[in-house]
Amino acid sequence: MKRTKIILLNILILFLLVLAACTVSSGQDNDTIIFWHSYQGYQQQIVDRMVTEYNNTIGKDNKITVEARYAGNTDEISYVFKKAYTSVEEQSKLPNIAIISKETAYTAVKYGLITFAETYMNQQELNKYFDGFLEEGRLSMRSNTYLFPVSKQIQQTIINRDLFRRFNSAYPMFSEASFASWEELMRMASAYYAWTDAMTPEIDNDGKAFFAIESLETFVYTYTNQHIPSLIQSGYDEITINANKDTFKDAWKIYYEGVVKGYISTSTDMAHSLQNGNIVCYIGTPGKVKYSSVYIDLDGKTAPFTVLSAQYPSVHENRVVVPHSGPGAVVVDKDEETNQASYDFLKWFTTNPNFVYICFAGYEVPACSEIASSEKTLNEIAGLVTKNELQYNLLVCEYNQVLSFSTYSPAAFTGFDELGKNMSSYLLNESKSGKSMLENYLLNGIAYDEAVNMVCSEASFERWFAGILDIVEGVNS
Repeated sequence: MKRTKIILLNILILFLLVLAACTVSSGQDNDTIIFWHSYQGYQQQIVDRMVTEYNNTIGKDNKITVEARYAGNTDEISYVFKKAYTSVEEQSKLPNIAIISKETAYTAVKYGLITFAETYMNQQELNKYFDGFLEEGRLSMRSNTYLFPVSKQIQQTIINRDLFRRFNSAYPMFSEASFASWEELMRMASAYYAWTDAMTPEIDNDGKAFFAIESLETFVYTYTNQHIPSLIQSGYDEITINANKDTFKDAWKIYYEGVVKGYISTSTDMAHSLQNGNIVCYIGTPGKVKYSSVYIDLDGKTAPFTVLSAQYPSVHENRVVVPHSGPGAVVVDKDEETNQASYDFLKWFTTNPNFVYICFAGYEVPACSEIASSEKTLNEIAGLVTKNELQYNLLVCEYNQVLSFSTYSPAAFTGFDELGKNMSSYLLNESKSGKSMLENYLLNGIAYDEAVNMVCSEASFERWFAGILDIVEGVNS
């Protein structure tokens, strides 16, 4: 009996020791949140420092450890998600948080792979973020935010200051404010073509293009949204693609006629064209290219190269809409506890004042409006004026636009990427074809005005618009 009691006592002691060991182990082991991103270089260094700060403070208090990993560019990360749509094995490899493209995120929602922000964030928290950034990643007009905004680039007009001022001295009726309107921009382009054409009186019709457009996809989406009705329209739980004929007629007059008449360059190397004096400006995303300190002026000589920035052109002065671009973050649906921890980290990450340094390096605007408009952020930008004038000019324009106007990028749907690619190719190829047709007419002795009227006829538009409808029909089907 005594021996039995001793054995039972030993078993009880052993059980208590094992229980204590398990309790200590579970108390010490943190839950790990894996964060896949595409930041490199200086941006990655800041991310790593911020994650270390989080893990040593909030993460430590809540037994959460975030591991931030560079997982390739956005397309490469998106490809991993695409493989996981229908593969349980691939789904098990997904992180908790990832930066991916919006159509990939939209499709992942349809497969039930990712969560909505509203489940883990209250409205007061969401109200801290720019409306346009949030709306891009929502299921139509419903408040189901599946693509959480982190930061965005705001397109603008990037101008060769010296070349514009030389032109401006000959045409003082224009100013930097003229870049804010599509109508005024086209008037400047027409005047610039005539001005440069007159420089070589021995050669007819050899004027220079005034500007170029970096993304024709963005041009179509933004212009139709500015004009109303928008090409891509969000309903309650559906996306409608509506190619309004009158709206596209005005867009055709800008781009198709602009290229045909020589006002708009079709060059895809914006920086090279800008610095070779082949264009005065281009409409696009800041920070994608590096510029040298000189450019080739109209006389074929080198001159100092400096940049002016102007807002993205608008249709209506009283309804200014500027395009934003960039991927967003998704939270993969694991379990309630880790989902909440993932969104808690995203909230901290995007509202931390140090996040602006990541944004500055990428010429981006933080999605949190409080951070974008804070005194600290604006003072940091102001301090760049004597350190890096180019970065200062580009960032000032970006932040002024996002703080003053509405921003826009259409919500995604199945076929969104295909629509943008097809639309861009069609606009570019059709305008090049029209330009070539004009040149052939001129070679055959047809007068310039008559040749332009032939290429830019009503019949030409009808044929062009029929092609637009075919592209839209292809997506709708």
